[in-house]
Amino acid sequence: MGLLHLSKKRHRFLALFTSDTKSCSDWCLLDLEALDEKRAQAERRTVLYHKIVAQAYNRTVNPRAFKQGDLVLKVVKYVRRQVSGPSKFAPQWEGPYAVKEVYNIGYYRLVSVKEGTLTDPINGK
Repeated sequence: MGLLHLSKKRHRFLALFTSDTKSCSDWCLLDLEALDEKRAQAERRTVLYHKIVAQAYNRTVNPRAFKQGDLVLKVVKYVRRQVSGPSKFAPQWEGPYAVKEVYNIGYYRLVSVKEGTLTDPINGK
């Protein structure tokens, strides 16, 4: 058993059977200091975990940049908004579309190849 574990048991024992308020308040302050250390350690672990998850995700993602004139497919609106579709056999993509304009911030403006209509800007990230 570690020293910290023994001191916690001793603290609980003293807190239950002592009538000295000064020692109780001292032990409470020690517990609060230990709590701050535990919170800081948990926060460091959480930051490290998020960093590892982001690295794993970034390894699997293939970034693609489209040029003007490329033919692309667009995700259907109900898939993009994460609502249930008409059926599980419904198409998840619509198109083809041609890229009309490319913006530096990752947005594309698409034109329907069949109808020639212009769509709203699409986020390509």
